[in-house]
Amino acid sequence: VQKKLVIPYHLRPLLYFPFTGMDPIDGNPRQFRRPRCRVLLGGIISVFVLALGNVTFIMYMHPNRFHLDDFVNGIGSFMGFASATSPLMEEADGLLFLNVTDASTLLKLEKRKRRKLSPYNIDVLIIGSKNQVDVAKVQRETWASHGAVRHFFLSTEYDDVDPVCIDDAKSFDVRSHVRTCHSHAHWKSLDSLNKVTENFKRNYARNEWLEKKKNPKGWLCVQRRFITSFTKLVELYAETKSLPDYFIFADDDTYVNIDHILQMFFITPKLQQDEGLNQEMMMYPTIDEPVVTAGCRVRTPDHFLTSTFGYGGYGVFFSRGSLERLIEPMKCNMDGNDVIVSGANNDPSKQSCKKLLNKSKYSYPMNATISEEKFFKMGDSINQVFYKYSRNLDVPFCLHSDWFVGYIANFHNISRHTSTLGGDWFDERKAEVQENRLHQMKGSIIYRKPEGECKYGDVE
Repeated sequence: VQKKLVIPYHLRPLLYFPFTGMDPIDGNPRQFRRPRCRVLLGGIISVFVLALGNVTFIMYMHPNRFHLDDFVNGIGSFMGFASATSPLMEEADGLLFLNVTDASTLLKLEKRKRRKLSPYNIDVLIIGSKNQVDVAKVQRETWASHGAVRHFFLSTEYDDVDPVCIDDAKSFDVRSHVRTCHSHAHWKSLDSLNKVTENFKRNYARNEWLEKKKNPKGWLCVQRRFITSFTKLVELYAETKSLPDYFIFADDDTYVNIDHILQMFFITPKLQQDEGLNQEMMMYPTIDEPVVTAGCRVRTPDHFLTSTFGYGGYGVFFSRGSLERLIEPMKCNMDGNDVIVSGANNDPSKQSCKKLLNKSKYSYPMNATISEEKFFKMGDSINQVFYKYSRNLDVPFCLHSDWFVGYIANFHNISRHTSTLGGDWFDERKAEVQENRLHQMKGSIIYRKPEGECKYGDVE
């Protein structure tokens, strides 16, 4: 039995051979009512065939440079449709809005960006505002347009977790908040009264200083947002298992010379390593070493305690090695009153395990916490502890964001000890002090007066 392919009459013109008008089904000549349509359709089909031929050639000659998503999105754009694979909601003008970014978004974008020419990967997280997105766009279009920048994230008020901060209409008693954070009772109620929190209590923002700001409530809210945004992004790194070589944490008014960063953190260390220089003898080691560096480092008078933190908009730089320590699950448990760490004796999580499980057994600095131990569960990473801490702490949040970065770098062993090679007398004097782990960049420090790069900003 011979069967004949039946195609609806209104679809047949799409299958006509465009130049002869021959019906491919029954071989009978067909005439268009308008000959121009035949020429137009022929042109469209010819262009499509040529494009398909080029795609086939690229797939054959350069399989690593062909991306189906790009091809589909291009066809979709030509036809006037938004493709399902296009990250229009997550990425706009090169910005990744953190509140709508998830692991699948990052994996999809990385697949699309494999063709980048730079051998380096730097991610940037900017803490900005929903009312000043254009400011972050300028950053993205200028210094962050460098080929080494892989992802550029923006965190805004949509990432706040405090209801008072989320709702613009809600009032915020700034004076009451500041009074609580300056009180002895606040940290005592958290069972975290120690040298570190005593320093925080004494130096927390004062009303007179806050009242000079345009939006005191906004400033207080953004301190917590720094931490919730940072821990969320690091959790995404843990989920995707795709870490950048370096991670930059900064404000929306920060300018970074990426070429200088590449020379300092990538090129020079690699050359020194190739020459056989030991990592311990490098001012800035290779990316696999855990190092957290402040663009401008502040230190407090050390007759009371050793405390350093980064200064605001100068940014903080995390190596891949430091990010790996943040996301590594801690292998520890309790055996009676003893803390058991299943790793090697030099396991970097040992110090954190002791602090989180049985701090009362130890003296300073091992007993110094900011109450993060209340959120620790066996098998957590350091980042997971602070992810929960920053979202679930149900008392006034009394940390400056810079203090948080300094605290996790210095007291949770995510950064190697500071180097004495830079000639800084403070680091030389603190060579045996285990909690001096936040590095400074090119002599940029503040103690009584700004030095190095710290001189070229709005240091107050």
